[in-house]
Amino acid sequence: MRRNILKTLTAAVMATAALSACTSVTGGNPVVENINNAYTGPELSTSVEGADVFMPGAPISIGVGANRIACTAGWLVDAPEGFTMVTAGHCARFGEGSPVYFTYTKDGTTREVPLGEVVVTSFAEPYNHAAPDIALVKIKVPAGDPTPGDIYPDSHILIASNPPKDADQVLREAKGEVACWFYGVKSRTSASQNKHCGTIVKGTGNKVIIKPDSADDYTPAASGAPVLWNLDETHGVPIGIVTDLYKGHIMVDTIGKELAQSGSRIRNYRR
Repeated sequence: MRRNILKTLTAAVMATAALSACTSVTGGNPVVENINNAYTGPELSTSVEGADVFMPGAPISIGVGANRIACTAGWLVDAPEGFTMVTAGHCARFGEGSPVYFTYTKDGTTREVPLGEVVVTSFAEPYNHAAPDIALVKIKVPAGDPTPGDIYPDSHILIASNPPKDADQVLREAKGEVACWFYGVKSRTSASQNKHCGTIVKGTGNKVIIKPDSADDYTPAASGAPVLWNLDETHGVPIGIVTDLYKGHIMVDTIGKELAQSGSRIRNYRR
């Protein structure tokens, strides 16, 4: 029997010895004096940006108050328990139950849209760059607010709904190939300006390592960004999400195994 994605991700987290504690040092309290207190993970950003459409690659924020963590919406997933989103686990360092927001900006007006809340995060102290770094958000957009659309930044590309299960599969099929990630996407027409690419060079476990084309292809707010391996001009395969910049290389966490085990699928975007 297939488990739901929440149980599958939780089991994956708990099975990792380095992550024997599944919650952050804040104990699920999203209000802290300083987001860096007792924190050892990747650099964090509090520079929250807005966009006029919510989709993979759009800016999001997690937590409340001045210390909300700015990150990026990852892949949108149709799971047995409903509509969900994956992002980087360290973005949810406040723990399960932390609120997630989308800053909706259009025609000179700005308002905060509550997207939902973190239901599980792999983040735990001390941070281990080799351990899973994934969080799952249950989307609960209120009626009347901007509804997440079936839009993918590179919308002319038809993507596969089932990503590779782990780094070994990615390397067998795509080592030396180009992969791209999207962050800071502000509108449906700006994606090409927010596309960053590099070469798949190595990986192990659930980590794929990409050599970026430019040192400027990562900022802390890029954490959670969806990563795609382009097969050709019209087809692509999702690999996972950006989680860190380590020794000048982009770290990507794969999510295919968890999706397959739970019967979940990445939404197939094309317009």
